[in-house]
Amino acid sequence: MARFRDKTEFEEEFALALASRHPVVCIRTSEENRAIDSIQAVADKLDYQELFWSCTRGVFHDREGTLLSERSNKANPAVKGLKAADVTMAIEAFAKKVNDDVGKKKWLLVLLDPDPYIEDKYNNPIHRRRIRDFALQARLEPIDGCIVIVSLRGELPRDLEKEVMILDFPLPSRAEIRSWLDELIKKIGASKWMTVQDGAEDTSEDHEELREAIIDAAVGLTMFEVRYALSQALMRDRILDLEDVREIHLLKQQIIAKCGTLEYLDVTNWRIKDIGGLDVMKEWLRKRRMTFSQASRDFGIPVPKGVLLTGVPGCGKSLAAKCVAASWGMPLIKLDMGRVYGSLVGSSEEHIRHAIAVSEAAAPCVLWIDEIEKGIPRARGSIGDNGVSLRVLATLLTWMQEKDSPVFVFATANDIELLPPEALRRGRFDEIFFVDLPTEAERRKIFEIHLGRAKQDPAQFDLDRLAQLSGPDTYGDEIALSGAEIEAAVANGLIEAFNILLKGNGEPTLTQDQLETAILQTIPIAATRRDDVHSLRGWARGRAVFATEQPHVESEGVRDIIDQLIQS
Repeated sequence: MARFRDKTEFEEEFALALASRHPVVCIRTSEENRAIDSIQAVADKLDYQELFWSCTRGVFHDREGTLLSERSNKANPAVKGLKAADVTMAIEAFAKKVNDDVGKKKWLLVLLDPDPYIEDKYNNPIHRRRIRDFALQARLEPIDGCIVIVSLRGELPRDLEKEVMILDFPLPSRAEIRSWLDELIKKIGASKWMTVQDGAEDTSEDHEELREAIIDAAVGLTMFEVRYALSQALMRDRILDLEDVREIHLLKQQIIAKCGTLEYLDVTNWRIKDIGGLDVMKEWLRKRRMTFSQASRDFGIPVPKGVLLTGVPGCGKSLAAKCVAASWGMPLIKLDMGRVYGSLVGSSEEHIRHAIAVSEAAAPCVLWIDEIEKGIPRARGSIGDNGVSLRVLATLLTWMQEKDSPVFVFATANDIELLPPEALRRGRFDEIFFVDLPTEAERRKIFEIHLGRAKQDPAQFDLDRLAQLSGPDTYGDEIALSGAEIEAAVANGLIEAFNILLKGNGEPTLTQDQLETAILQTIPIAATRRDDVHSLRGWARGRAVFATEQPHVESEGVRDIIDQLIQS
């Protein structure tokens, strides 16, 4: 299986497959028309003749529908009398035509969505066997023909896996979108009823700001989706401007949400300063912010792979993903591993491939893989799922290892011990961070942040007292409220204050006493799951970088850490 950054790379690889006489190629795509354009471009360059087949139209010459049938083309006895849905007869006729024209003509047979036949949905293995016969014949003697399968899913039965080369057709690149957009702007400029505005005084002929904004919003969409979004925006006010970029973003959110595994998140209201503490991790991320630039490539710095965050639940792992994407000015796409697994055969593999394709097309971006442990066999109990979990994991890990696109993987895990060793090794993640319960200084900062977000004045509260009350002095050694529990305590205090206000007995604001009461009524997860938290900390020592400075970890010698690893 090969992935490509743009259509040019795909066409080069497809041309190489034809030149090397590969008998069967499967192209996975949701953009049939763009894929056929590329197939025909390569065919013209290499002097191939194309035939097409679909279950509704039978065999035909091209997309205009020139049919090769008993009625319309008596000069082609090889395809005479073919029934529309008979893919086996189409392949047999094609094989005969290839043999008859050896040394004279080169042929392609493009099968459009033949999946139900190839996957044996009709309990007839002859379809698969006929493709194998063609592939085996090509091994025995040189032939000038290739069967090209164009399919959305492209799931192959095991008896065809070794015979078929799989190519994933790329979504439109920035260059392709720019080329189409330039043509659109020219057409609008020549129109009497549409105009282009670039935001300020509309004096720039190049409209560069508008171009870049539209391209940034459009990456990750198909060309049809981009055209639809801009057409809808133009029909609304007959003006192409920066406001229309919002239409593309809305469409992108809807499209990504349709598959059920991806979510396009709005992070415009988040900042890195919204994270209370975690200074070690924030400094690490700050240094890597500029490594996505071309200057860093020229300096020899590789594209960052990503990070894995694990630790105590409720301590800011999910918040960190949102804040990092916002501070880097990148879109955030969330992948829920628990939703990757579908009930239909092949849907799980399709979901993970789609997630990868969308994230690469949207690059540079942050791909947030939430609860990554849900997508691995040991966590799901893969026995009985016919190896689906293993294939999904292999696809994801291979991509993480080999990707060179600027997709920063931000993975979070609650139960790190469920992850297999191969998921944790260097080359897939640049670093593994452990997020522990907040320190007293961090709790003070977290209270300040959440009081500010709740429209309260932090200066009116004794933050030092709140930070102390929410820690070991109240709950015992190594126990404190998490960031999420502090947020909940502030919310509970506000609810209490509001109810008192409604009764006419309180002040029109949250008080220190009300907030302290809310803190004391909160039972931290670190207390109810003390053993689990202790186990997480034990795993992290020597295996992960603590996201907050940990003096007690630094005081341990290297030999002590090695001894812990040996004993574990």
